[in-house]
Amino acid sequence: MTRRAGDLRAVARRAAHGDPHATAAITLGARAAGRAPGGLADALGPHRVVVAGGVPLIGALHQDALCAAFAGELVQPLRRLRPTAPRDGPDPAVLGAAAPTRTSPQRPPHTTGAQR
Repeated sequence: MTRRAGDLRAVARRAAHGDPHATAAITLGARAAGRAPGGLADALGPHRVVVAGGVPLIGALHQDALCAAFAGELVQPLRRLRPTAPRDGPDPAVLGAAAPTRTSPQRPPHTTGAQR
């Protein structure tokens, strides 16, 4: 019998209770998600790599697999670099995109004066 998990949090709960399929799903996804920024870090040489969004919040199983895959992609000078969570919560991209609406004055758009 196949049981469906409602969302990733449900899969994480099943993994925490020993479900091998749920564990495999989380670690497979985390390894894939770790390899991509690890490869980019090799090319760019950053001082910090931030992994945001809700998925990293599902727990240590995901975080450990992601960090291991990330580290496996790094060249020697970057081997100590690890992905970290954003300082201001899991949604920095949304907050950054919304920031101009809080700081920019609300005024009508500039027009050239040309007739339509």
